[in-house]
Amino acid sequence: MPKSNQQWEAEAEMNLYDTHIMAWAPLAQGNPELLTNPVLTALAERYNKTVQQVALRYLIQRSIIAIPKSTHTERMKQNLDVFDFALTPEDMESIRPLDKPDDFRWSHRNPELVKFLLNYDRQFNPDNKK
Repeated sequence: MPKSNQQWEAEAEMNLYDTHIMAWAPLAQGNPELLTNPVLTALAERYNKTVQQVALRYLIQRSIIAIPKSTHTERMKQNLDVFDFALTPEDMESIRPLDKPDDFRWSHRNPELVKFLLNYDRQFNPDNKK
């Protein structure tokens, strides 16, 4: 499956304040690996839906605000056609192990990366005296 960070820790923390995660690229930014994932393709077949619809339904059932981007009218319609089925708890759990958190080198949430970037800027940007 394409890199997908399901943000379990963030979700737990946000739930304490009744806030929700907003997914701006909920379909792995169109990564073709999403379409061929065996777990998702099996669920899509079972529900007579597309893999993308299963992925969106999964997010909706987790109370994640999903904002899929598409310029194609047919895909926009498909993205809205996710309210006539529900994934079972077993389905939801079968998707959970697909989580592939970001490599620390690329995660802006990683304190070590933030320190590295701050130091890099100080070292190579002489105008930054902070």
